[in-house]
Amino acid sequence: KSVAPTPPDKPDHARLMMAIVISLIILFGFKFLYEKPQLEKAQQQQQQTAAAPKPANVPIAAPVEVKDRAEVLTAARRIAIQGATGSWSISHTGARIYDRTLNDHYATIENKDHVALLSPSGTKDAYYVESGWTSEDKNVALPDSNTVWSLAPGSAATLKTGGQVVLQWDNGQGMLFERTIGLDENYLFNVTQKITNKTNTAKTFNAWHLISRHNLPADFRGFFILHEGPLGYLSDKLRDPQYKDLVKGEKVELENTHGWLGITDKYWFVGSFPEPQEKFNARIIGSKVDDKQIYQTDIVTLSQSLAPGKSIEDKKYIFAGVKSLPLMTAYEEKYGFGHLDLTFDFGM
Repeated sequence: KSVAPTPPDKPDHARLMMAIVISLIILFGFKFLYEKPQLEKAQQQQQQTAAAPKPANVPIAAPVEVKDRAEVLTAARRIAIQGATGSWSISHTGARIYDRTLNDHYATIENKDHVALLSPSGTKDAYYVESGWTSEDKNVALPDSNTVWSLAPGSAATLKTGGQVVLQWDNGQGMLFERTIGLDENYLFNVTQKITNKTNTAKTFNAWHLISRHNLPADFRGFFILHEGPLGYLSDKLRDPQYKDLVKGEKVELENTHGWLGITDKYWFVGSFPEPQEKFNARIIGSKVDDKQIYQTDIVTLSQSLAPGKSIEDKKYIFAGVKSLPLMTAYEEKYGFGHLDLTFDFGM
C-alpha cells in the first residue's frame, strides 16, 4: 500500500516579518540611540574647539606711570583677604588679586619686611592675577581692568580662610557678571566666574585668566641651573622660556591644550590651575618698552553658549605662595593636577 507524501510546511510569513521588524528596530535603535548622540557630541566638541578664540583676545598690560607701592594701595578701594599664611587684597576696580604679603617670610635677614609677592599695577614691581571674559560680539560690554565691582548682596566683606566673597557687575545690557573668590588654609584660591543672561538673545563667551609681571623681581639672578620665569606644563610637556628670550620676541602659543601655567621664582610660585584635562588656549609672552618689561601668561577657555534666562560658569584655581613639595603633592592628590613637582627646579 502506497503512502501519500507529506506536503511541505507552509512558510510562516508572520514570524518572518516579525524577525525583520525586530532586526530593523535594533539596527535603527542602535543608530539613533548610540551612534547619533556620539556623532553629535563629537561635532559639538569640534565646533567648540574651532570657536575657541586666539589668546590674543586676552588684554596685554601696557606700561603705566610708576608710583610708590604704599601710595597706590592707599588710594585704591580694596577687599581685605585675611588668610592663615598671609594677607592679600582684591581691588574693587578690575577685581584683581594683588598685594600678596606672606606672614612667615621676610625680604631680608633682619626680618623687618614681609615678602610682598604680589603688587598692583602702577608700582615698580607690579605682579597680579586678573580674570575676565571675551566675546565675538563686540557690542557686548565686558568687565575689564577699569570696571568697578561691588560686593553682591549677602557676601562677606572680608575674605578669610575657608570662606569666600562674591563680587558682581551689571553691564547695563541685561548681563549680570559675578565672581566668587574663595581661599583654602594655604595659598590656593578658587575663582568662579558666572554670567547670567537676562536678555532675549543668546550669546557666546570665553573665559580667560592671566598673570602679569612688570619688570624682573628684585632678587633675580639668572643663574643658569635655576629656572626663574614663566613656567607651564602644557600638552604633557614642560614649557619654560627665559625672560631674556621673551623680551626679544620669543613666545609660546598653544591651542586646545591642557595642563597648568604660571610664573615661578626661587621660593615662590603664582599659577593658574584649570581642571585636569580641561581644554584651553595658552600663551606666554614678553615685551620691553624703554626700561620697562612686562611678562604675561594667560589661558582662554573654550566657547560657552549662553541662552536667554540661563547662566554659565567658569572655575579655575589660582596658587600664589611658597613652593612646598608636600603641599604641591597634596594638591595633586586632591584635585588631580599633574606634575606640580615641576614648579621646583632641583638644578642640573
